[in-house]
Amino acid sequence: MPQFIFVYRGGTDPVEPDEQGARMGRWKQWLADLGDDVIDPGKPLGAFKAVMATSVHDLEPGEAMSGFSIIKAVDIDAAVKIAQACPFLEFSDGLLEVAEVKSMTR
Repeated sequence: MPQFIFVYRGGTDPVEPDEQGARMGRWKQWLADLGDDVIDPGKPLGAFKAVMATSVHDLEPGEAMSGFSIIKAVDIDAAVKIAQACPFLEFSDGLLEVAEVKSMTR
């Protein structure tokens, strides 16, 4: 079955620790509900830089990845439906990018 990466971009962090815990709990439950279709739940990301051939520069938080997950789905439309159910979209001001992970052959 094809694999898809969900790239979390942007998002807002809650001020209250209880709210942060509740958000994380909803996200973890969403992943648990996906069962064996989760290849890698991913991790949140911290500091980031854009590296090009001739320069390196900072990215604004909304421009950079804030996390990722890798899941299995029958096709990209099914992956998009899964992404649309992600609680990250409800409680943050971010977005999810969905892309198929292609295999590399030699």
